Order: sequence, then C-alpha cells, then structure tokens
Amino acid sequence: MNDRIWVNYTKIKKVSIVSGRDVIIVLYFTVNDSGIVHIVCFSDEREDLVPQQPNLVRAGLPIGGWKLEPITERQIKVTYIIEMDSRGNIPKFLFATGLKDQVKSLVEIKALVKELEEQSGHQD
Repeated sequence: MNDRIWVNYTKIKKVSIVSGRDVIIVLYFTVNDSGIVHIVCFSDEREDLVPQQPNLVRAGLPIGGWKLEPITERQIKVTYIIEMDSRGNIPKFLFATGLKDQVKSLVEIKALVKELEEQSGHQD
C-alpha cells in the first residue's frame, strides 16, 4: 500500500442480543492545493485480508468519506457521508452509540489533518 491508502479492520463486540460485527475498511485520501482533504472509504470482504470469523457478522460499507475544508487557520468545515450495511437489525440505542463514536473520530481526524498538512506543505 502507498502512504495515501490504508486498510483498517474493526471488530465490534456483541451487545445484548445483537451479534458482534466486523468490517474491513479501505481508506484513500488526497490533499489538494487549497488544503482540502478528501478521505474516501469502502469495505472489502476479501478473505485473504482478514478471514471471516464464525461468531461475527461481516458488515458492509458501500461508500463513506470526509471532506475537510479549512475555513480559517483554526477552523475546519467537516462534511461526513456514510452508507453502512449492518447486515441485520440494530436497536436504536446501539445505533446512537455508534454515531457518538463517529463524532469521537473527529479528534483522530484532526491529528490526521495536521499530519497531512505538514506532508503537503499546507502548514499554518
């Protein structure tokens, strides 16, 4: 893989009567001359990446991504889209928890943006 493509494996434990899930996500990012970062992600179900585990349901991510657009030196406009296939019913309370986790990922994205800016020469 190159430095703009990476693979992430996520495992979500069983909660109550809801089976555990896992997903293999491939991510690709670019930074344009204006400093806008585009991160595109999708799932991959290739068994050679991570074999399917019998106690987990393999979720699907047809498409997802972020657009991180600098507004000022200290502000970034974040646009987030996702289409997720949980491959089964998820209760609303668990769905809400998942959304909260996505918001927490913005902290990680902020660190990534700083690293990408340094690599691309778009520093503060």
